[in-house]
Amino acid sequence: MILAPADAPASVRKRSDRPVLRMGRAAGRVFPERGTYEFEPARLQVIADHQASFGLPPIDHEKVSAQLASGGLHSFIAMGERLLADVPGLPDLDVVVLAHETPDLDFSASAACFLAYRCRGERTVAFSVSDQGVGAPFTALRLVERMVAAGQARTGAVFVFDQNTLPFWDDRVHGAAVRDAGAAIVVGTGLDGPALASVWEVPVEPGRLAAEVGRVRRELPADRAVLLLGSTLASCARELGAGGDEVRVAPERHLCTATWLELAGHDRRQDAALLLADYDPATGRLHAAGFLPGPEEEAS
Repeated sequence: MILAPADAPASVRKRSDRPVLRMGRAAGRVFPERGTYEFEPARLQVIADHQASFGLPPIDHEKVSAQLASGGLHSFIAMGERLLADVPGLPDLDVVVLAHETPDLDFSASAACFLAYRCRGERTVAFSVSDQGVGAPFTALRLVERMVAAGQARTGAVFVFDQNTLPFWDDRVHGAAVRDAGAAIVVGTGLDGPALASVWEVPVEPGRLAAEVGRVRRELPADRAVLLLGSTLASCARELGAGGDEVRVAPERHLCTATWLELAGHDRRQDAALLLADYDPATGRLHAAGFLPGPEEEAS
């Protein structure tokens, strides 16, 4: 599913009859300390039964226990509660979306439902986006935008999580020493922050990454922009900053939270457009989201 690719006509990319989705509060946290989550023997048996359903051999309980104990032990609910404390004054939310690349360590609880309940909406819709690598948060934002455009919601929040407590070795996580981290972004039609201009998902050859990010950047009608890039785009930073834009690259020890943690730490009072971009080498797809400052007319 692709929304507003860089070569789409302007009439497709921007429709003035759509409500403008604006960014509200954003928060981000890295959790370097150890969590307190405990895996009881019954939970290990659930893991064993789950893997057996896929035809995998019986697990070595001692080995799996050691692997789990080496993780950060922060569940999505535990991280989500901390993020909610960092975003005071939340409006009632119509939709809450969780985006993640690694699964929640607590597979017996619905973090989406828990966070929706905590966000006080009267009939809040809650769901998750996973199995899309670093593209998951961008897809989540796209879905909220589509729900708003369809009149199904006015406010929403995207929660993005990375966690490293897994019952198996994963090179993406353990090889890169990924840290437990979370970010949250609130969006809605009645907010006063930057306006969402577009969300892109574009297949790109690795050798054309800088050119494609540059093309997406030119889709934003702004003289100046701040580019928040995932670490897979680090090699493009110098070229992309040559035109006068500010370029910031996220640390390597993050997966899908990377650009969103950078967003949470960004001073949005600057009169500049924002472009979040990340690249997934496994799928060969560039993901990006652009926000425009200023009055509502600039994003219509």
